[in-house]
Amino acid sequence: VVREDWGLASGFLRSVERFADRPAVQFAKGVWSYADLYRSAARLAQTMTIRSRHDEPPLTAVLAEKSPLAYAGILAASLRGHGYVPLTPTNPAMRNRALLDQLRTSTLVVDSFSSRQLTEILPTLQTPQTILLPDMDQAAADDLANRFPRHSFVPADSFENGERFSPTKPDGCAAAYVLFTSGSTGRPKGVLVSHHNIQHFLKVVADLYGIGPEDRLTQW
Repeated sequence: VVREDWGLASGFLRSVERFADRPAVQFAKGVWSYADLYRSAARLAQTMTIRSRHDEPPLTAVLAEKSPLAYAGILAASLRGHGYVPLTPTNPAMRNRALLDQLRTSTLVVDSFSSRQLTEILPTLQTPQTILLPDMDQAAADDLANRFPRHSFVPADSFENGERFSPTKPDGCAAAYVLFTSGSTGRPKGVLVSHHNIQHFLKVVADLYGIGPEDRLTQW
């Protein structure tokens, strides 16, 4: 039984244990169970662990649509003890590049829809990236590698097996994620949200609305 505090990922890990076959994410093209989502996140997390630099900051950026792949990327960051940085593909590419430069992250998860921004983000990005492409093949990764040789690209068929992946327990005061202000009055500013912060918020909301296993929540 999952009794330890795994930070933001704690509730998800408990749901994987208790409700593995129940729907975790429902979207236009189908449904992923908790077990499906964990397998995808574990493969990503294990690949990040093997491929990433040892001196990288404990943050992982996710540039993706609202999709199961985005959730898998967020969970992968959490499972390996990293905070995640959500980058919105509908925002200007130059804003996303500026946020990456501020944080100097070196691991980036990108889906195929959002990969079009890489042409504007990567040429002048200060920190070389390890870029995981969960819905792209080797040919697409090779094409990107030829165009942007400073960076490493890992397609889905090169991901590590996640069966032996072991989550990393985070410090409760460490970043669960980092959000940025709009920057309308100047440079966007990063706001760190700790594991303790978000866990307390989620508990209050779940208790307030009586959220249980049969409920569904929407994200728009």
